[in-house]
Amino acid sequence: MSGVWAAYSPDGRHAAAGGDDGHVAIIDTETGQLVREPVHAHGDFVPWVAFSDDGSRLASGAGDGTVVLWDAATGNVAGRITPDRVEVDRPDVPAERQHHDRPV
Repeated sequence: MSGVWAAYSPDGRHAAAGGDDGHVAIIDTETGQLVREPVHAHGDFVPWVAFSDDGSRLASGAGDGTVVLWDAATGNVAGRITPDRVEVDRPDVPAERQHHDRPV
């Protein structure tokens, strides 16, 4: 990852970085270790990363118009918004309601 943009969680426990190659990394600042290997989540550079107020979620935004929502503790993708589709990964939402095509 080069051309990195970064953010810290409100409690300082995690740091997130987005690269110009579409990868996103989440780092545990107490151990210095990656929460998981960087994920190629976007098709373009990732200049926007921000944590939720409670630090449990991360949002990354890219030049290709995608926004990815992450579980900060595991590094798993919790949702994805593209210019024409919304996807969420929530066990409390029925599977048939987790993917929505948006009118363009």
